[in-house]
Amino acid sequence: FSQPALVRLPESILGFPWSTPSNIWAIGCVAMELVGDYNLFSQVPERFDRVRHLQQITERIGKILSKFLRDCSRASRFFDQNGAYIEARVKGVPNAKHLDLSGLDEFLRACLIWDHRMRPSAAQLLLHPWLNGN
Repeated sequence: FSQPALVRLPESILGFPWSTPSNIWAIGCVAMELVGDYNLFSQVPERFDRVRHLQQITERIGKILSKFLRDCSRASRFFDQNGAYIEARVKGVPNAKHLDLSGLDEFLRACLIWDHRMRPSAAQLLLHPWLNGN
């Protein structure tokens, strides 16, 4: 993997080809860390657990889409045919501390989409109201 553990892309774990929108995922993770002083996904990098990371992603942004899973070559290692985890390891992930960061939540929702084909481009993201102070 060529990304740091805490911003690891779901498509890199699940075996889906990467493209330019894959970088948007990392932008969302880093924005939360810089502005909110909070890591969206918490693990010790030396003991990175792919199943736990995927479960944390699900807890943060919602259930993975079945259509996306069908396109991922390694999805069957982690999910059954209904999109449920084969092995549940996470007992719970701490909630983010309450933040009053108007607009950041919409910005993060735009960046953190399971299927990178549905993420905005960098040019589109630059027009986001949160980046423009609106």
